Parts: sequence; structure tokens; C-alpha cells
Amino acid sequence: MSEFNGINISGFATVTALESQLPPLESASSLICSYCDHASYFYRPIKREELLNVLLPYIYSKTDSPSGLTNSDPSRSHDLATLFFIFALGALLDLNLPPYNSEAERYYTLGRVALSFKPVFESPSISTVQALGLMATYHSHAGRKYSRDSAVRHIL
Repeated sequence: MSEFNGINISGFATVTALESQLPPLESASSLICSYCDHASYFYRPIKREELLNVLLPYIYSKTDSPSGLTNSDPSRSHDLATLFFIFALGALLDLNLPPYNSEAERYYTLGRVALSFKPVFESPSISTVQALGLMATYHSHAGRKYSRDSAVRHIL
């Protein structure tokens, strides 16, 4: 069994399997709003309108994207990682949840798994840079377990 931060990741062999871990759309919207209200002051690689009107519908759509990528295409995995890291920061800084909560850690772990589907150094996309920056931001806010420097170690 393959575990990462207490989550069994052996079943996430495809992007589609990872997408099955997305929260319901209403919860996703709430986490995005929490991120925009509390975390985007530290690092905002993507605007609220783009999150809610472009990225969220793209990830949650069950059809092919306009660029011709299918939902299971590994090249969309960094978009998925970006969204999972936004969920992680939204949950981490949600004032209605306990500090350093397990929901934030779960989304952080799912973001790391999504980031691993495609190499980050081979022709990185905008979503690759966004995801890496969001991961580093999570590290700087997630307590003693992480530091911004430890984000670099996780990437390499």
C-alpha cells in the first residue's frame, strides 16, 4: 500500500481517479471564496473571477476542454493541482475550521499527487507555476511541519 501524509494514494493512477476526490461543487466554491478572502493577500496567481468562471468549470466539466484535452489527460493535472492547492489554502485559513485541519492537509496531499503526473521542469505551463507558488504558500502557513524552504525539497 502506498501512503502519503496518511492518505492511500495507490488508487490514484490516473487523473480521473484523482478527480474523484474533488469536493462537491458547492464546497469547492466555498473553499475558493475562503482562499480569496483570506489567503490571496499572500500569493494570488489567479483572480477570483478566473477561478470561479474558468478554472472551476473546466475542472468540473465532464466534457472535453476547448483545447482538445480530455478530462483524463495528464497535461491537465497541473490545473487540477492548482485547484487542490487553492482548496488546501482555503481550508487552512477558513475561520470556521480548526487550525491546521485535516481537510487542508488532504487537499494539499492531493495537490502534490496531481503535480506528480507531469514533470514540473519539462516545458512548465502557467498552471505549473501557479501550483508551485500555491504549494510554497501552503508551506509558509501550515505550521511547524512545513517551511517555504521545504517546498523546494518536495519539488526536487
